[in-house]
Amino acid sequence: MSDRKTAPRAACERVFYSDSRVLLNELGLRDAAFLDAAERPFTDTRIEEGMPARASEPTYAGFKAIHHHLFQDLYAWAGQERTYTTGRGPTPFAPPEQIGPWMEKQFAALRAAG
Repeated sequence: MSDRKTAPRAACERVFYSDSRVLLNELGLRDAAFLDAAERPFTDTRIEEGMPARASEPTYAGFKAIHHHLFQDLYAWAGQERTYTTGRGPTPFAPPEQIGPWMEKQFAALRAAG
């Protein structure tokens, strides 16, 4: 396997516990159902606090600020752009090289419509 393929795979493996497909989390939860259940009270608390000022910007950076704010208690990588291909369960997420350009296009359309 080439270094170009190994690096993204290694990055992906660093966000999951080695013995499962459960995301590494600040709570140390290794059961997917427990982690899913734990997300709600943490994100509810962050929503009640209100969003950071940058979240009001109709930009990809503003979107990442929201993600960081909501999930900062759970995931060290909250608000960071993904550099590896992954998914949740059988559903794949977008390849990393497509995320930035697609998000920028969506926010440009939102600003133009606003």
